[in-house]
Amino acid sequence: HPKLTQFFILLTLTSGTTLFLLYLLFRGAWSTHQENLPVLRAIWLMETKRESTWAMDEETQRVVTRSYETLEKHVQKDDWTWVNRFGATITYSKQDKRMIASCRAYSPLYLTCNLSKLP
Repeated sequence: HPKLTQFFILLTLTSGTTLFLLYLLFRGAWSTHQENLPVLRAIWLMETKRESTWAMDEETQRVVTRSYETLEKHVQKDDWTWVNRFGATITYSKQDKRMIASCRAYSPLYLTCNLSKLP
């Protein structure tokens, strides 16, 4: 049964490596105080649609993005222009309105951002 033993050893190594890599990529997602299901759903949709930014919901203006640059391209579609950035908070303006984007790392590959519009 050496072929069967080799198969199970390779299967164990492959699945263990896969789980370890998934843990490294999404270790920030395992926190209990985050809404993991909506974020993971948005990441899944973003990846399947091949987008760089995806709105989680329209009401609260929460988005998942790959980087601050892709977030800027996303808000430029609605004519928002960059004003300044202080840490993980970015200010955009459009005419006499302001929008604040508060971002935080969800995993090494993704950011979650709350977009709040100010009068």
